[in-house]
Amino acid sequence: HTAIEQILVNNGGRLMAMFRACGMVMTIGDHYIPVGHTPPEAAVQSLLAWLSQGPSETLFVTNCLAREYQPWADINTDITGLLGISVMVQKPPSTSYHILMFRQEQLQQVNWAGNLSESVTADADGRIRLCPRNSFELWQQSVNDHSIPWTRPEIEAATELHSTLMLTVLEFSQAALEAAAQQAESANRAKSEFLANMSHEIRTPMHAVLGFTNLLSPLVQDPTAKDYLQTITSSGKTL
Repeated sequence: HTAIEQILVNNGGRLMAMFRACGMVMTIGDHYIPVGHTPPEAAVQSLLAWLSQGPSETLFVTNCLAREYQPWADINTDITGLLGISVMVQKPPSTSYHILMFRQEQLQQVNWAGNLSESVTADADGRIRLCPRNSFELWQQSVNDHSIPWTRPEIEAATELHSTLMLTVLEFSQAALEAAAQQAESANRAKSEFLANMSHEIRTPMHAVLGFTNLLSPLVQDPTAKDYLQTITSSGKTL
């Protein structure tokens, strides 16, 4: 995780420039790394929880986040565009990787070739007829809550980055599994050596204990002492 995190942090500025983003958030498990102009952390965490309910490998793109994720409309932020790259590893321990690119709202004036609602009218008899040609005057519509759209090359680059991140995660996961297997093998070997040594260390003196109790047995006449010897012999054999 540390190696992947370092790679992403070192290249954060390049990623933001490549995708024309105003800010970026990178998360690896519980590590939260904001870069540039980003929404409040609590809002991003809620967004991440929502994204995590989707497919385990996903690319999420929108220039109007509130339309896709309605709680975003209640957040006091000028950020409306999101390009999200997510990779979730379900095998224990489960870990999620996210790269979120943000874009600010950009008010746009959309020009239309005429107001269609004023191009027809109804006479007294209810019949529809066309209005004079001057009803098709140019008019504008103000569009907010949108960022500039993500272009096809940007989405293709994000797809490549997603594939690279997924392969990197799998590679590091495989390396971690191999390291864990080696540690388990070493621990098992150490346990076997320990048990072999302990068995030898206990067996050798117990032979002496049992041998001498056997020699003492005919020499001891006191019933209590014989009972003690029998207990020593029985316990020694059990050990």
